[in-house]
Amino acid sequence: DFYHGSATGSPWGANTVNGYEEDSLFYSDNSKTRLTASRHITSAVVPVTVRVIGTRAFYKSSLTSVTLPERLDTIGNQAFGVCDGLEGITIPSTVKHIGKSAFYSAFRPTATVTIDDAAATIGNGAFYYSNMKKIELGNRVTFIDNGAFNSCTHLDSIIVPNSVQYIGRMAFCYNYSGSIKKIRLPEGIDTIRYQTFFGCNRESGGIEIPEG
Repeated sequence: DFYHGSATGSPWGANTVNGYEEDSLFYSDNSKTRLTASRHITSAVVPVTVRVIGTRAFYKSSLTSVTLPERLDTIGNQAFGVCDGLEGITIPSTVKHIGKSAFYSAFRPTATVTIDDAAATIGNGAFYYSNMKKIELGNRVTFIDNGAFNSCTHLDSIIVPNSVQYIGRMAFCYNYSGSIKKIRLPEGIDTIRYQTFFGCNRESGGIEIPEG
């Protein structure tokens, strides 16, 4: 079901709103496991058959809400880039990879992002310049790539779970607004790479660095 009711056609067809037809939301292959190329929709419930949200699938769309299926495996590069109307998202526990710039410049400043205990790798710049206020990483995230949370100036705190084995360079840098009140690093981390916290405002509440 999408904006203004269920779409019709093959496989879903296009939505008709105010007398004109919007672009359709469709699968990129016959297996109905990959989803790509949707535009001009404000809400979406992604079907349970979908395993991959394709590259730029919802890029610059008008989405305010989206529901992802429990068996989803991958969120592609720039999949939700510049979706700055998103009020939040829950990433299901089955997701293994969040692609490069997947949520670049996305979310409203009041949004919450929940990664629901997914054993996911968070790709290069995945949340770069995103506007969310809160992110819950769950307890199984394993890898945070370079610049993953670079320039997230509305983010108020982040607790990195003990499951994380690697944090890339510039991962949390350029928080000039000082909005981040606390960053807690996991016990298993043995190295902080260069510029990881570069440009974080000195009025921020602090960084908890574990023993070892």
